[in-house]
Amino acid sequence: GAREADPSTHQKLRNVVEEMSIASGLPMPRVFLMESPGMNAFAAGRKPSEAIVAVTTGLLEGLNREELQGVIGHEMAHIKSRDTLYNIYAAVLVGSIALMADMFLRGTPFRGRGRSGAAGRGRGNAAFFVLGILLALLAPFAAKVLQMSISRQREYHADAVGAQFTRNPQGLASALEKITQTGAQVPGKNRGTQHLFVINPMRHFADNSSALLSTHPSTALRIQRLQAMAGVGAAAV
Repeated sequence: GAREADPSTHQKLRNVVEEMSIASGLPMPRVFLMESPGMNAFAAGRKPSEAIVAVTTGLLEGLNREELQGVIGHEMAHIKSRDTLYNIYAAVLVGSIALMADMFLRGTPFRGRGRSGAAGRGRGNAAFFVLGILLALLAPFAAKVLQMSISRQREYHADAVGAQFTRNPQGLASALEKITQTGAQVPGKNRGTQHLFVINPMRHFADNSSALLSTHPSTALRIQRLQAMAGVGAAAV
């Protein structure tokens, strides 16, 4: 579970969130703490005035101020871009495509054709029927792949915008390196919430971040792009 951060005991966290709120031009979101040794954070809310930012105790204890600014800047970028609302729309779209495909498959049982002179037309109809079946089977998967591809691009975008808020891309790059080394797993999280986090909180999916159905891009590539923004290492990918 999560609890709202106490201003008297978590002043540094609240100060950093306030700094990033000012930098992003957004209202101050509510700030929450999750009890977990895994280092992670997320933002949620349909619009900036309803937004929340949550970090794990592991993240708060393991990052220095610049690294914490990098993570919070990333989350504020998600809020500014209204990515939570996008994720809701994308999930509804993918679900609708899957529902329509299921209705098509249920409503069009294969029907045999007679031996009449319309055999040629029957073969043509059968070909269209088979094509329709294939499209109905593949469309939900294709829509999901597209959704995940866009989700990965939104993560890159939040990295870049957050770095503009902090004016320090290396802060987030260093934070991502620490999170990768320490672990980002958050107990109790599932596929329905994994896209919200700065790094995927599910070990299986985090270890396969280059897969088609991954919500997040490779952490190594994210670090490389941020270092390129900071003028460190190789050019951006």
